[in-house]
Amino acid sequence: MTQGLVPEDLYRMIWVESPVRRPGTPDVVYVQRRVRADHKGYERNLWVWSPAEGTRPLSTPVGNSWAPQMAPDGCSLAFLSDRGGSTQLWLLPLGGGEARQLTTLPFAPTGVAWAPDSRRLALTAAESLAEPLLPGYADDVLAVRRRHYRTNGEKLHEERHLALYILDAGDLTRDLTPLTEDAYSYASPTWSPDGSSVAVVSRREPDADGSLIRDLWRLDLADRRWTRLTQDLAVQLPSWSPDGTTLAFYGHDGRFGRATCAALWEVAADGRRAAQRVAPAWDREPGSHVLSDARGAASLPGPLWTPDSRELWVVADDGGATGVYSVPRDGSPVRPLLGALRSVYGLSVDTATGEAALAAATARSPGEIYVGRLEGALTRITDANPWLEAVWLSTPKAFRTASPDGLTVEAWALPPQADTPGPAVLEIHGGPHAGYGEAFMFEFQMLAGLGIGVVYSNPRGSTGYGQDHCTPVMDHWGVDTAHDVLAVLDAALGQSSQFPWMDPARLGITGGSFGGYLTNWILTQTDRFRAAIAQRSVSNRYSFVGTSDMGFRGMEEYGGPWAHPEHYRDSSPLAFADRITTPLLLLHAEEDWRCPIEQAEQLFQALKMLGREVELVRYPGESHELSRAGQPYHRVDRLWRIARWFGSRL
Repeated sequence: MTQGLVPEDLYRMIWVESPVRRPGTPDVVYVQRRVRADHKGYERNLWVWSPAEGTRPLSTPVGNSWAPQMAPDGCSLAFLSDRGGSTQLWLLPLGGGEARQLTTLPFAPTGVAWAPDSRRLALTAAESLAEPLLPGYADDVLAVRRRHYRTNGEKLHEERHLALYILDAGDLTRDLTPLTEDAYSYASPTWSPDGSSVAVVSRREPDADGSLIRDLWRLDLADRRWTRLTQDLAVQLPSWSPDGTTLAFYGHDGRFGRATCAALWEVAADGRRAAQRVAPAWDREPGSHVLSDARGAASLPGPLWTPDSRELWVVADDGGATGVYSVPRDGSPVRPLLGALRSVYGLSVDTATGEAALAAATARSPGEIYVGRLEGALTRITDANPWLEAVWLSTPKAFRTASPDGLTVEAWALPPQADTPGPAVLEIHGGPHAGYGEAFMFEFQMLAGLGIGVVYSNPRGSTGYGQDHCTPVMDHWGVDTAHDVLAVLDAALGQSSQFPWMDPARLGITGGSFGGYLTNWILTQTDRFRAAIAQRSVSNRYSFVGTSDMGFRGMEEYGGPWAHPEHYRDSSPLAFADRITTPLLLLHAEEDWRCPIEQAEQLFQALKMLGREVELVRYPGESHELSRAGQPYHRVDRLWRIARWFGSRL
C-alpha cells in the first residue's frame, strides 16, 4: 500500500507564486518558497522561466526576495527583499547588472506600482503617528488611541498610517517624494495612462478604523489636487481604462455589513459621474477565497481592461473554484476565459493577446505556474513537488444536499485509504466568507492517508455562490450554519453506496476561526461526535468584540454588547459549556489577534471546572495564520496533534 502524507512531508514542500510576464518576451518571473533547513522559517527567491533555458534562479540566495513588479517596458524588476537587513524595495535591471536598494524606510513598503514611463514608482509605507516620548516615559510602553493597534500577523504597534510616496528609480540621488502630509491611510496606488495622476483608496475621515468604507480618490500630481471619485463604497484594487477616462474597481456599499459581497464597479475619472455596477446580474465575487493550508501566496490583479475598453477581465470564484472571466461593459453575457476548474491564485496577462502566466492549484496539487492563452491551451512550466507523484493522494467526490430550510449546499467527501467502514471527520472552514474547493488541503490529505475520511462543505456564508448565500450567516452566527454542515454530514452518511467508508459511530469534527467557533457551538448542541478539535476558535462573543483586531466590526450589525447582551450571550458556546461532553482539543496561537487566545483559555477553564476531557495547546509567536504560514516546525507539531487526537479516539 502506498504511503500517504505524513506531517513531516510539509518540510519537503515547495510553493510557487506571484508570476509576472516580461513584456515583449515569453519570459516569466515568479517566486519560489521553501522551508528553511532549521524548519523555523521560509526562504523566498525570484526565479525566471524562458522557453530556451527553462527555470533558473534570478535573485541572489542572500536574504529573501519576493513580490516582483515588472516595469511596463520589461527592462526592470522591482521587488521586496530583506537582504539589507530590513525589508525594502529593490530594483533589478533585466538587461544585466546587480540589484540595488531603492528605499530605506522604517517600515516595509507596500502597494508598489510602476508609472507608465517605467521610471517612477508609487508606493505606500507605514509611518508612525506616535507622539515623541517625554522625559520619564518608558520606551517599551504602548499608548493606544485608535482601534487598530493590533493587526493579524503583526506585533502590537503604535499609532500609524500608510503614507503615499513617489520614487524616481532612475535618479537615486533624489529622496522619496511624499505625496501626503496628513494622518490618513492610503492603499492600492495606480497611475493614469498619461502618468499625470495617481488613484488611491482611502477613508479621509477622522475615525477611519470604525468603518468598512474606503473610497476612491484621484491625486493630480502637478497641483496636488484631490478629487473624490466615489461616495461611501468599500473600494479595492482600482485600475484605469486605456484612455484614462474611467476607473474600474472591486467594491461594495456595505448594505449587508461584513457579509456584503464585492462586485465589479466603474466610475468616471473626473468624478462627474457616480459609480455604477458593471454586469450587476453576474452575482459572483471577484478575487480568490478558496482556502488552502498548503498553497502559494495569492497575488491577483484588479479588473483588467481590454485595449478597446469594451470588456474587463476579472478573476472570480464560482462555487469551490476560481476562474478568469470576461465581463462586457454593455451588459452582454459574461463568458469564462479560464473556467473554474481549478483555483487561480496568481495572474499576469496581456489583454491584447490573451497571453498569460498564472498560478493555479487543485485538490491534488499545491500549485504550479502555467503559461499560454487563457482561451487556449496552457503549458505547465514548473514541477514544484515531483515527490508527490510517489505519495498516495485521495480524490474528493463532490455532492450537493439541502439544509433543513431548503438551502442547497455544495460539499465534498474525501475517501481514506481504506474500503471498509471507518472513522470520518467533519471539517468546517473559517471566514465565514471563504470557501473550500479546488485547492490542496494538507490536513485533509494527511487524515485520508491515515485512514480517516473527510467531509467538508460550503455552507451559508461561503463565497462563490452569490449574495443570497453569503447574507444569512450574519443573522444567526451559529444556528443556521450548524444546520448546513450537519445536513451535509447526514447526507454523506445516507449515501452508503457512494461513501461506504463512513462509520456513523466513529465521527470527529474540527474547524478553524469561524469553523472553530462552529465546532464549539455544535458541541453544545449534540454529543454525536467521539472527538473534536477547535482551532483558533471563538467561544465568547461578548469578549471577542473588544479583544479581536476586527471584533468591533460585529457592532455594525448588532450594536455593542451593552445594547444587546442577550444576542452575544445566546450565540456564545461558553454560555453553554456545561452541555459539552465530547473530548475537545483546543489549538491556538499566542499572538492570534483575529481570534485571541483568551477565547480558548475561557473554554478550557470552563471545561476543566466541569470535569470534561479537554486539552489546550499554545503556539508561541504565532498568529491566526499558523496552519497556513506559521513556522514549519509548529505547523508539523499541529498536524501531528490532529492526527493523534483523532487517531486515538475515533
